[in-house]
Amino acid sequence: MSSVFRSAAYSADAAPEGGNEPRPDITAPATKDANVITAVDGSYSIGTITILPANVFDLSNPDEDTLIGRVGDILHVVTMEGTIRNELLFKEGDPYDKELIEETERNIRLRTYLTEVQIVTKPNPVTKTVDVTVKTKDHWTLIIGGTVGGTNQNGVVGLDVGEKNLAGLGQTLSYSYRHDNTGASNSAAFSDPNLAGTRYALGLSYLQTPMEIDKSVSFQRPFYSLETESSHGISYSSKAHFEPTLNYNSYRLVAFYGLAYFFYDEILRPSVALSIGEQNVLYPTVPSTATRDNKIELTLAALEEPRNFAKDSYIQSVRQTEDIPLGAQYTYLVGQALETLGSTTTETSLSFQATKWTRLFERDYLYGALSLAVNDDNFNKQLADLQAQYFFRRFLLHTLFFNFHASYLDSDSNRFYLGATTGLRGYPVNQFVGRNLILINLEDRIYTYQSMLFGIIEPGFVLFLDSGDAWNNFTGDTFHGLYSDVGAGLRFGILKAPGISLVRIDYGVPLGYKGAPVISLGVSGTF
Repeated sequence: MSSVFRSAAYSADAAPEGGNEPRPDITAPATKDANVITAVDGSYSIGTITILPANVFDLSNPDEDTLIGRVGDILHVVTMEGTIRNELLFKEGDPYDKELIEETERNIRLRTYLTEVQIVTKPNPVTKTVDVTVKTKDHWTLIIGGTVGGTNQNGVVGLDVGEKNLAGLGQTLSYSYRHDNTGASNSAAFSDPNLAGTRYALGLSYLQTPMEIDKSVSFQRPFYSLETESSHGISYSSKAHFEPTLNYNSYRLVAFYGLAYFFYDEILRPSVALSIGEQNVLYPTVPSTATRDNKIELTLAALEEPRNFAKDSYIQSVRQTEDIPLGAQYTYLVGQALETLGSTTTETSLSFQATKWTRLFERDYLYGALSLAVNDDNFNKQLADLQAQYFFRRFLLHTLFFNFHASYLDSDSNRFYLGATTGLRGYPVNQFVGRNLILINLEDRIYTYQSMLFGIIEPGFVLFLDSGDAWNNFTGDTFHGLYSDVGAGLRFGILKAPGISLVRIDYGVPLGYKGAPVISLGVSGTF
């Protein structure tokens, strides 16, 4: 994968020491549209549109022309041309718009069943048209396999069956089974981002664990483009939670409608929503409490420089082009619970969210996110959440990663969890529980940029130091001090899997705590 950034210390076609593949994040930027930029003016229109979807394995490449590659391509259903065409923000005969071409490429790249997306444009000065070719390459999307993970103190086994690109239509259908020390869990999901070839999206999910049952359904026409003028939809979710000391159940029904207003370098998206919800909290020794929270909500989303993106790789994923939004996004919400809607409260809901990526020193990235809420839709009375991440990318094979996360929560039901795969990798799963959280992670991420096993796997390594705590789970549960651990881990990027999944194996050793080291294994989309 190419990048728009290059390091002065290395040539554009440099290869890691001992390797035979160019480092993806310092390859020279593509210049496929240079002739269009200089030759095309406002009088050009879109000519012919050609869709060229490719299978998972490139059999013209000797490294992939193997028995696995040939059988894999036979079993895999290639993404349908119509599925890709449904994602286009332009059609034949439309005025040529370079920004729409670039946005279309970014949107298609978000579909995890695709590993490569490239839109090539070719102007024709005679006809005053621009012919467009959309090239895509599929991931392997059929999932039939088992899962072994968790930690050495709480092992997890399971079964996964699903298809991330059902019949090449871009739909997802999946079922998972898990079993650990707490019991058995089942989950199923279906999603279609372009229902029946329209811009409507449908999502269904079900999750059953020993302590919880979650259900959700959503049907909406989202802001699928920066040029989309309106959005609307409806969603329903429910949760039933069971613990010896706390049981609760809740549901939330939301219907919304939004508009978009366009300015030179900003987009404003106001929306109105009807939110109907109820929560019942059951304590063993006190009477249950029921809260009906029915309200009207007004939201304003402000997108600054929404078309300002950096195309890079090896930021959060492995060997995959990442579109980093460099413009800020702010979301403001005010809601009022109304007795006329059947609400048992008259509380006012307020929230503010802000996210921002910043590129520093040409190659580094800083990410920040802030959330503040009062009486939100998740039945939190108060919420404050701050996260900052820094990606220090000055070395050929290394990225130094820093993460800071702090949260405060006032809720009868919701909690934060830390331990093993949830942040403190040297401690057992959910060792720390509370309504307050602080977490600090420092990692040296080591990339190899080398594929193995017929181009299916790319290994990586990580050295880490974690520190944090979760507290205020009950009255009198005060801050315990920062618990820390050190360790190392392996990463295996499954290059042909949807979204380039990462198998993560971590070995964490607690510091200043009498506990055994923890080995955790899991699958994630990020390093």
